[in-house]
Amino acid sequence: MQTRSKTRLSAAKSSPLIPRPLLKPKPKAPLHLNDQITPPKREPNETGLTPSIASVSLARSASNQSDRDSPLKKRKPSPVKPKQGSQRNPPANWEHVYDEIKLFRQTNPAPVDTIGCGILASPTLPPNIFRFQTFIALLLSSQTKDPINAAAIKRLITQLPGGLTPESVLKVDLETLQSILRGVSFHLRKGVYMKGAAQILVDRFESDLPKELDEILELPGIGPKMAHLAMQCCWGVNDSGIGVDTHVHRIANKLGWVNTKKEDPEATRRELEEWLPSKYWAEINPLLVGFGQVHCTAVRPSCDTCPVSNECLQKDFKKGK
Repeated sequence: MQTRSKTRLSAAKSSPLIPRPLLKPKPKAPLHLNDQITPPKREPNETGLTPSIASVSLARSASNQSDRDSPLKKRKPSPVKPKQGSQRNPPANWEHVYDEIKLFRQTNPAPVDTIGCGILASPTLPPNIFRFQTFIALLLSSQTKDPINAAAIKRLITQLPGGLTPESVLKVDLETLQSILRGVSFHLRKGVYMKGAAQILVDRFESDLPKELDEILELPGIGPKMAHLAMQCCWGVNDSGIGVDTHVHRIANKLGWVNTKKEDPEATRRELEEWLPSKYWAEINPLLVGFGQVHCTAVRPSCDTCPVSNECLQKDFKKGK
């Protein structure tokens, strides 16, 4: 074996290397822009897809399955919120219910009809003073009953030097103003709001209430409900929006006109505005507020004598429960 290996090695060293001929590539036809390139064919596998697409599809399917099986991925889908201003179908028979409540209110007056915050200022006042006093009545009315609010406005008119004007609010010291407001809910905070609002009105609006909704909303202590009511009561603009307070919010939900959370009157306003004609936007507030004050109260409502008990979703909530 060793002799043969040496013989082959010596023969390989003695024989000259013969170079192999170079292989010339086959000439290809020139490719033109208009030529169509046919992709290579791929046979589908058992999934019915080509191998590359099938592998990606199976990988995604496995990933989705693992996400579904993971406890961290098990979340409830978030509800789709309707866009503001979108249209929805009005509740069935709402016009009949509205008219029945309106007819009932004509013979059943409520505090809002005589001492509501929108009618406390005298119409004989100069227009800017009338608007300011109405605005202050709206500001103080939050979480305050009408009789208490009306009494506070009367004290402001009689005890402030020069009456209830932006200038008189700025002249009086804060402690005196807060003392006059005693009895109003959050009277200390509302005194601060009054001074801040009066300063803005004097500096920017010539001691008058602005006519734009966005500018009213910039005033201290003013939310959407008060701003919409101010547009209606002070400027006669009835289509800016609905003033939704606790009565409107509660009764609209009881009647099935809206379906909103307990503490979300703004959602109630948006849902009402989606279907209620704008000609009702101003009157629905005092209509339902009065109905809630004297009849459809939050505690022990008079369901047994209610004119719309047959249409109410909570008609089984009888008096005494």
